[in-house]
Amino acid sequence: MLERLTGEVGSKNGNALLRAVWQGDADDLHLLSQARHAFMLAIHGLALSRRGVPCVWFPDYFCESGLSSVRRSGAQVAFYPVTNSLTPDWNACREMAVRQRPDLFVLVHYFGREAEGQNARAFCDEVGALLLEDAAHVMRPRGTIARHGDLICYSPNKFFPVPDGGILVVRGSELSQCVAKTAQGQPRARAPAIHWVAKRLVRSIKRHMLPRKPPRPLPTTTLDAELSGTAPFVQLWMSRFSRWRLERSFRSNEAEQLANALLTGHRHLSSCLAGYGDMQPIGFADHLIPYLTVMQCNDETRAGRYLNELRSAGVEAFTWPELPPEVRADQGRHREALRLRRTLLCCTLGWRGNGTLTEFLATLPQNYTPDVWH
Repeated sequence: MLERLTGEVGSKNGNALLRAVWQGDADDLHLLSQARHAFMLAIHGLALSRRGVPCVWFPDYFCESGLSSVRRSGAQVAFYPVTNSLTPDWNACREMAVRQRPDLFVLVHYFGREAEGQNARAFCDEVGALLLEDAAHVMRPRGTIARHGDLICYSPNKFFPVPDGGILVVRGSELSQCVAKTAQGQPRARAPAIHWVAKRLVRSIKRHMLPRKPPRPLPTTTLDAELSGTAPFVQLWMSRFSRWRLERSFRSNEAEQLANALLTGHRHLSSCLAGYGDMQPIGFADHLIPYLTVMQCNDETRAGRYLNELRSAGVEAFTWPELPPEVRADQGRHREALRLRRTLLCCTLGWRGNGTLTEFLATLPQNYTPDVWH
């Protein structure tokens, strides 16, 4: 067991089981420590195949922390607008392409929902770009997710109890060879997973021995703040422990149990919160596994009040993401992303191991209306 916690990461390619889960009919799969590293491999592989500095388009509703490797790569970065339904504004994209076409177009499957993959594929074929499907909020391919991209990235550490974990899937033999060539030049490192295991053990003991406290209320100004913590791993490759733990989850029925728990929890939470004030859950298709339950509010003032009410009741609610500075600086062009940042409330389903949601929601005011909130 100890060597699983401290052992050197394995090769970039997963075993047959992990390939069967995530690779599908693609040409290659790379096991990374974080999903954000997929952008770096994709960009350098693209530079090798096209021999130039690539231009990468991200949606303007995107987390700045996820761009760290992209910023360091030297690639040109542009942000295309999204609509209020979290889909690309295709008219705006075509206007942007007149000035500068993308080499790589990033399509995000927000919160585990299916994005417009077919439309993205058509746009990329039209402008001569590669398509990267960002499925960091997706447990595994379902529905139309991962059907259209030249590259697909996942973040299994968002779903499974592992200290690190990112996956890059590559389609196309030439692109696959270029990405593999880039990957071969990256150093191997030891990932100290034993530290993560120790912290998790201490946290579990505290949770079971100490009374549970609700999350602290947040000032409304934090609707523009970054609430996420710093990722504990900076190595490129997935640790041996994480790889072993993922394999174990899919060999047993643990992964299926987790998927069912997330789906049940999401349905319960969204049903309980629907109509609470003016909040409404954003929709999910029945065959998808949600990463978060996301509630839409009509305006940011009410969103701030709802945020604190939910947190006071014990629900882990927050706003997301920390938008890139280019987006925040151009409020006219990116007004929908800014509005979504301040009116979408994300509720984690991590409560599933800490009592029932019914216990949390029992503390919420009954027959609440915004007019009586003080």
